[in-house]
Amino acid sequence: MPDDIKPVMTDEQIRDIALNMSDEDLAEVIPFARAIERAAVLADREGRERWISVHDRLPDWASRDDTPCILEGKPVGALLRSETVLVSLSGGGVRTDRLEGIEGRPKPFWATYGDRVVAWMPTPAPTDAQRAKGDGNG
Repeated sequence: MPDDIKPVMTDEQIRDIALNMSDEDLAEVIPFARAIERAAVLADREGRERWISVHDRLPDWASRDDTPCILEGKPVGALLRSETVLVSLSGGGVRTDRLEGIEGRPKPFWATYGDRVVAWMPTPAPTDAQRAKGDGNG
């Protein structure tokens, strides 16, 4: 398994699943289970690393600010924000941005790049090696 893919199940958990198997059969089951586990982790990773068209789906709301606010002379609902995501811009380029919206209003907006955003994806998590190395800022 690549270094950045951590097993989800321990060898003991795999053994528990195969309690009724002979030792010879079990010796073949563990590598097979690891191959299945690796395929599942990679499939999940690929699913999270695909660009999503803004016409297909927008990011989920991650925070809500209920501070009273007046817009165009009228009180408005809570300010909603997504997590920061990677965005692909019309004309090229990849940046980070977040979706914002006002509860009760139909059209959310991208905080920085507005209508130039054509697709988005969650920001990738750092690998274990990157976490161990740190970024040198602290």
